[in-house]
Amino acid sequence: MSEAVLVALAPTGGPDERWEQELVRFLTEQVQDVTDPDSLDLVSAAAVALGRSLVARGRRTQARGLLEDVLERAKGYGLRQVPWAVVLELARVEAGLGRHDAAEALLRKIRLLGPEALHGPAWLRTAEIATQRQEPWAEEALSDALAAGLDEPDKLAAAILRIERAVRQDRVDDAVRAADGLTRLSRRVGAPELDAAVALVLGDVARLRGDVDKAAAGYARARALSGVAEGGSVARDPEVLCRALLRQAELAWAAGDREEAVRLAMAGADGFRRWELPVREAWALLRLARYLAESDPPRAQQARGLARERFVEADLASGVAATDSVQGDLGSLSSGALSWHLERAAAHARARHDAQRARPPWDRSDAERPERRLGAHRLAIAACGVGVVQALAREMEACARAASVGRGRPTDPPVLRYVAAVDLLSGHRSYEAARVLLDHLFTKGIDGVMLRALQGAIARSPNAALVDGLLRCVERPGDRPAAAVAAAAELLGLRREPVATEPLERLLGAASPPAARKAAVTALGRIGDRSVVDSVAGALDDPRMAEQAALALLMLGDRRGVDFHGRAMVDGRTDLSGSPGEIVGRYGGPDHLLLLVRAAEGDGERALGALQGLGLLGDPRGVSTLLGALHARDRRMVEVACGALTILSGRVDDPTEPGVRARWNEWWAESEAKLGAGVRHRHGRPFHCGLLIDAMEDADPYVRRTAYDELVITSGEAMPFDADGPWRVQQAHLAAWRRWWAGAAGSFPPGRWLLDGEVLA
Repeated sequence: MSEAVLVALAPTGGPDERWEQELVRFLTEQVQDVTDPDSLDLVSAAAVALGRSLVARGRRTQARGLLEDVLERAKGYGLRQVPWAVVLELARVEAGLGRHDAAEALLRKIRLLGPEALHGPAWLRTAEIATQRQEPWAEEALSDALAAGLDEPDKLAAAILRIERAVRQDRVDDAVRAADGLTRLSRRVGAPELDAAVALVLGDVARLRGDVDKAAAGYARARALSGVAEGGSVARDPEVLCRALLRQAELAWAAGDREEAVRLAMAGADGFRRWELPVREAWALLRLARYLAESDPPRAQQARGLARERFVEADLASGVAATDSVQGDLGSLSSGALSWHLERAAAHARARHDAQRARPPWDRSDAERPERRLGAHRLAIAACGVGVVQALAREMEACARAASVGRGRPTDPPVLRYVAAVDLLSGHRSYEAARVLLDHLFTKGIDGVMLRALQGAIARSPNAALVDGLLRCVERPGDRPAAAVAAAAELLGLRREPVATEPLERLLGAASPPAARKAAVTALGRIGDRSVVDSVAGALDDPRMAEQAALALLMLGDRRGVDFHGRAMVDGRTDLSGSPGEIVGRYGGPDHLLLLVRAAEGDGERALGALQGLGLLGDPRGVSTLLGALHARDRRMVEVACGALTILSGRVDDPTEPGVRARWNEWWAESEAKLGAGVRHRHGRPFHCGLLIDAMEDADPYVRRTAYDELVITSGEAMPFDADGPWRVQQAHLAAWRRWWAGAAGSFPPGRWLLDGEVLA
């Protein structure tokens, strides 16, 4: 059987059970082995056709089993290739069954290992899941799909999803503009299988605009195009058919025809159940419960309970929240509603932790899925009243007490649950939520992983009351302990709040506690108001904060901090908190080479800092000094010198392995002529800002943060970058930086030493 024969034999009247039996017989009896790509394509086409036929008859569970069996059989074929089209189809089936995590795991495999032609469709399926789950960043997944490449029908499907997202968020103008484009695209593409979905979404746009008649016509057309009436057993697009029934129910309810609304909603819910679409069924049941709330409370309660079961099975935060909010349960821990959100958010926080740190088998892009899940929980909590705030506050208190007697590891259950509670509370915009978060920051003695989570939540929260609380703390420092004032100052800097510039500058006074002054210096550097440079420069006189003052001055475009630390190296000062050699090497110029070489030839911490500085300086003329340090008896000296050589060359070598000196000398013998004297190098390439942008994608959060700071100092640009934030946010920031670099690269000659966008030498 060839693929052409398969297409020719397919029934023209829709799914047919006898046709399915022939496909099953072909896949299980006739296909004994596959040894060439054409045969694998045929097997894949047969499996996909079988799966879609079963789905159209409401046999999704059976389709999943058969597709899984095909993939298992493929492991024993002589041709060691994965039938990726079958994997993609299985992901679609899993998503329909509400098994979204299983579906996204399959889609991840396609994006990582599958052919490039399927990367776009895989992202499109991911966007469909995110849209159905009402999670953030669905639009970004759609953009990824378009960037990876889609055929015309999939482009049309992406346009439909974008409009669904705009309608759900009541973005009328965006929805109307997209609908105009959708009509033109639909005519050009000519994809009959999507005509019903197009009609449905155009009806949604009409209803959003208030045009009820046009909406009703759109829903009637979608219902007609999607297949048979609700009592039939087969439909061309059963999902759209049932969604159209629910839309008609909404119109009937709005028109006061309650009986018709109940009838249509029941038909939609029954259809979703018949075609094995449990998540869609749950939403239909929730709507039915609303229609029955007054006329038949017991049936309404039964519908709500069944809907909640479906939502919990699918781990769907928006659905559980919608059900519980109707019942008024979310603010009470005893109901189990909030506890469920916390448990699931803690699990997603654990997955995000592993992905953000690129723990095998995950990489940082895998943080996208748990962050979307967390975002949905956060949105659910944000929609609740203030009762949920006190419940979360009690949970945070309990977790903090439990964590205080444990090890405080990032993955300890109380720590994860605290992180989840803080994250959920940060989305609530109430004054009460801000007060709880600030109370934990100022008075609860939170530290370690939980403190970093608390700081991150406050730094990213949209709650304006938090800014007021932080400002009051730095404006009246005598009202709070020094540690609280320092924490408030640090967070105002992380939020880059310009309104905090004046009170932070006052905090630099000698009467302020050292911790608060140090935090204020750092915060002023991050906020970026250059009118405070003289005030910040005064902090150089305090050895305890000279390093922070130098970095803040550099962020503000002032090099006095580098000059200060250069003089400190000449004077041999040992009272400074940071490493003068590292600051001079990273932010100085070639005129500091001799200073670093002389310091590196000494001993102690001063020499270690100078060796690190030589690597960061990137001048090949310092390599001989670094090679000489490899002969030192001090193991730390060898390790730092080896690390500095890696920074300059990009070559990695283990300093504990025998022969490390010989290998580095051999490298230098081969590379000396290639590395021009007087040309700054980083990782074996002439230094330029693009290298720092690349480093901002590193798996290590410290590398990301330091690369960003160096980029701001080097370029003079102050665009944001959230080094510890959501992966999607980081990608958006990186894209903005890359757009800037694409236009600015010509103004920054490679291999030069730069400060604030100007060439030093």
